[in-house]
Amino acid sequence: MRKNSSVGPLTADALSVERPQRSARPKKHSPSAEQHLTPEALAERVGVPLETVYRWNSRGGGPRRMKLGRHVRYRLADVIAWEDANYITDNDAA
Repeated sequence: MRKNSSVGPLTADALSVERPQRSARPKKHSPSAEQHLTPEALAERVGVPLETVYRWNSRGGGPRRMKLGRHVRYRLADVIAWEDANYITDNDAA
C-alpha cells in the first residue's frame, strides 16, 4: 500500500466551509411597530393585574388586540397610542 505524503491530517480548518453572507432584507416597518406584547407583558407595562387585562378583552377597553390562533397579542404601536389617548391634563380633570 502506498502512502500519499502530500495530504496531512484533517483539521477543523481544513473542514470548514466559508458560508456566504446573507444580504440585509429591507424592513417594511420600524422595529417598534413590529413588536407584540402578551397579556402578561401588557399588565406589567401598565402596572395592573393580569385579570384587568382579561377584563378589558371581554368587556371592552384597553388597547387594540389581535388573535393569532388562540393567542392574544398587542402591537406595541397600538399600546403606545392607547397610552397617549389616556393621558389626563389638568384641564381634563375639572
